[in-house]
Amino acid sequence: MKFINAFFIGILFVLAVIFTLFVGLKTSYFDYYKVSEYFNIIFVDSVPWLWILTISFVFGYLIFYTPFRKFIRIFYAIILLVCALSWQDQIGRKIGEFIFKGELTTIKPSPDLNITIKGNIIYTGRKQIYFLRGDTGKVIEIKRF
Repeated sequence: MKFINAFFIGILFVLAVIFTLFVGLKTSYFDYYKVSEYFNIIFVDSVPWLWILTISFVFGYLIFYTPFRKFIRIFYAIILLVCALSWQDQIGRKIGEFIFKGELTTIKPSPDLNITIKGNIIYTGRKQIYFLRGDTGKVIEIKRF
């Protein structure tokens, strides 16, 4: 029973931290660059679920059943507060750029055209790539092919 409790409580606490981070990223990074993906799609596609399940069990066990659980609870509160900093626009944008923004690259928007554009990939969605043009600073949506 301890293990089942540890897993479910752990997943609740771990998802709270990740959700807090992604809400900040949505408002500070994705809305800034006008990425028109739904929050749920960004969240589900970006979270490594197999790692989350393992971490949830370990974290749930540490937070409830170890002798140093008070230290783990304080550590959790600090992590939650750090993730809440992503709600501040500049910090959230920097975190989003660190996680999602690609290096400067050249991309061909269509296989039929002989045009190449330099810039950065902001986010790769299921159906579209959001690309920040280096020359104009505007984000364009390119269909994945």
